Amino acid sequence: MFPIFLASRGLNLFQVGVVFAVGTVASIIGIPLGGYVGDVIGRKVAVILSGSVVALGVGSFVLSPLAVTVVGYALVMLGASLGSGPTQALLIESAPTGKRGSAMASPFFLPSLAGIPMPLLGAVASQAVGWPVVFGASTVLLVVSVAGSQLKLSETMESHG
Repeated sequence: MFPIFLASRGLNLFQVGVVFAVGTVASIIGIPLGGYVGDVIGRKVAVILSGSVVALGVGSFVLSPLAVTVVGYALVMLGASLGSGPTQALLIESAPTGKRGSAMASPFFLPSLAGIPMPLLGAVASQAVGWPVVFGASTVLLVVSVAGSQLKLSETMESHG
């Protein structure tokens, strides 16, 4: 859906490719950065920071300047990768020894389920109410998810002074 959104904003195929390349660079930077942040300030904080950056990026898609969209996509990719290491560490550290495989699968399996109905729902909604409403609703859901993470996650990192 995102390439269609970019094309609707007037980008040609090359420019769409550039947006995805910038997002990939941001994602690559976010992986080690997220691991470091998770080790220094805590897994929970890193996961919440990750979700907040993704929400900020998606929320920026509502704004009209095209440059904001490029930066927003980079933020989405950065935020998504920021949380990967800390999420895995949090899962490993909090899951019982015999259940770690299942725990490690959950952050991949559960979000993948949304990939079944959401592209169709997004396509219908974007035509019915427009992209700003779709991205606005997505931002609200992401913010609720981040707030839920704040309430439901427990820090697993041990403090050694």
